[in-house]
Amino acid sequence: MVQCNHAAVRELAWVIGSEPLLFKGSKVDGRLMRKLKSGGIRVDGEFDLHGMTALDAERWLKQFLLDAYKEGLHCVRIIHGKGSRSEAGPVLMNIVDKVLRHQGRVLAFCSAPYNQGGTGAALVLLE
Repeated sequence: MVQCNHAAVRELAWVIGSEPLLFKGSKVDGRLMRKLKSGGIRVDGEFDLHGMTALDAERWLKQFLLDAYKEGLHCVRIIHGKGSRSEAGPVLMNIVDKVLRHQGRVLAFCSAPYNQGGTGAALVLLE
């Protein structure tokens, strides 16, 4: 019999298909989160992961977030695609989810509204 560690499953937060990304830290209230989800916060920077390997995407995303924080950017868009052409599913989306959840300077993130990339992009609120 296989046992599942539910805490570990929640920690990995792997997404399937076009399921939207969503994370709200304790410093973000509901009003600000609704504004982020609706695309109502000005995007200060953007990073496109298309064409990268999983390893490169993780490394370059971490560097982009560090640079964005140093530059004082408040909201950034990460374009990861939907993974619809990948046999392994949304690999880059899963990397984005994992990296963002482990960055202390990330206050919240969610899939972008349809007109800003939908589930193929994430809006990220930084400290």
